[in-house]
Amino acid sequence: MNKLTQYVGLILIGFSMGFGAGCNKSGVDLKVIEGASNLPGATNVMASIEKKDYDGAMAGLMKIKMGVTTTEQDVQFKVLARMARDKINEAASTDPKAAEAVATLRAMATGGR
Repeated sequence: MNKLTQYVGLILIGFSMGFGAGCNKSGVDLKVIEGASNLPGATNVMASIEKKDYDGAMAGLMKIKMGVTTTEQDVQFKVLARMARDKINEAASTDPKAAEAVATLRAMATGGR
């Protein structure tokens, strides 16, 4: 019974640590968001979206993705792609080009599946 109590205690500590780590308000560290905005070409991507140049935004994202060399940059790219998708998604219900861009981003995120 003593070992069982120890294991249950360890499991509860693990759950507490896991839930505590996952309770960040935004879910993403602010440094990662800032890094995503500072990736080369990120401002051009967001500006293209603002101009409704979704093809230009997708081309910019692909160019950034090809330049990713570290795990940190990969995380930053994923955050940037998510921000772009959220912004494009706002127009996707009324703009077929935006809907197509959202589908492209989904394919990019899943590796083309």
